[in-house]
Amino acid sequence: MRAAAAAASAGTRTDAGPEQRARDSDSRAILESELKKAEAKLAELQKEYNNGEPEKQGIEGRNYQRYLDRVAELKNSIMRSQSDIAGIKREISRLPAAN
Repeated sequence: MRAAAAAASAGTRTDAGPEQRARDSDSRAILESELKKAEAKLAELQKEYNNGEPEKQGIEGRNYQRYLDRVAELKNSIMRSQSDIAGIKREISRLPAAN
């Protein structure tokens, strides 16, 4: 009796019913939408970053430190975005395969 209760509480599934499949499908759709948004954001950031040499904006022509700060922030944003994309892909891979 205890083994059955332990197995049930461990989250083991014997049969994924239609409700669970629907939730999995919804989760996959949401994650794929988030992935597309994150990839679009990454592409935009990389375009602005311009291989580490973005266009100078306004006062940055006279204030080089401000330019360097913006370049560093862009680089950090790109790294965060790449990390977000990797995390979303991991979550998608954990979901059961779509039917």
